[in-house]
Formats: sequence, C-alpha cells, structure tokens
Amino acid sequence: MAITDVFKTKQFKNDIERLTSENQYLNSLLTPEMRTAVSINAEIQRLTAEKQALQAEIEQSKERQQKLVQEIFSLDQEIKQKKVNIKSFMKLVKSYTEPEQLTPEILRMFVEKVVVHAKDESNGRRVRRIDIYYNFVGQFDMSIATTKVGRWK
Repeated sequence: MAITDVFKTKQFKNDIERLTSENQYLNSLLTPEMRTAVSINAEIQRLTAEKQALQAEIEQSKERQQKLVQEIFSLDQEIKQKKVNIKSFMKLVKSYTEPEQLTPEILRMFVEKVVVHAKDESNGRRVRRIDIYYNFVGQFDMSIATTKVGRWK
C-alpha cells in the first residue's frame, strides 16, 4: 500500500469519527418534541406525495369515465336507430306476408342493393359470393342460413 493510500485511509477514518460524534451531539440536542416534529414532518411529506398520486389517479379515472359515458351514449343511439329500422322492416314484412309472386315492386321494397363479387375458382369449384342488403336492416349473412338449411334437408 502506498503512503498516500495510508494517509487517505486515516483521513477517511478521522472524517467518519468526526461526523459520527457531530451526529451524536446533534441528536443529543434534539428534544423528544423535536424528534416527534421531524418524524411528523417526514410523514406529512410522504402523505402529500401519496395524495398527489391519488389525485392524478382520480383525474385519469374521471377521463376514462367520461369516455365510457360517451361510448355508452353512442351505443345507445345506435341501438335506438336499429330498433327503428327493425320496426320499419317488420312493418314492411307484415304488408307483404304471403305474396303470390315475387314482383319487381316487392323486391324493391325489401332489397336496398345486391353486390355480386368476382368468381372464386381457388378450390376447384366456381363460387361467386353475393351480398344482399335489405332495406332498414342491412346485410344478412346468408352463409349461416344456407348452412342451417343444408343440414335440415
């Protein structure tokens, strides 16, 4: 070990001893009331930080709540509109419950549009998808209906 290292080690030990004795002296000066005040102050600082964190969390919750209320309102409006559309469709259906033949007029009353897609020959069979959009209710998934009807035959 070099002489400078020994000197630094002794200096370090001396500094520790001096600071320890100063700390003990300062602690002896503190009255129990002062110690209590110091610990209360530390507790107040901790609780203040905790309060700020909770307030930030409350603000975030309020923002999420506002977004959810808006989303619920939007979904409620959408449901009401769909109810109106279904009622209109059912009214139309009731007026044509048992037609003798499918006339262009009846077809126009029920069907908004028909979308015919390009042929798909990828699996060796020629398949063409057709989407029918009905007035008031929109597109009806015929693949579900044809699958069920196919099983019943």
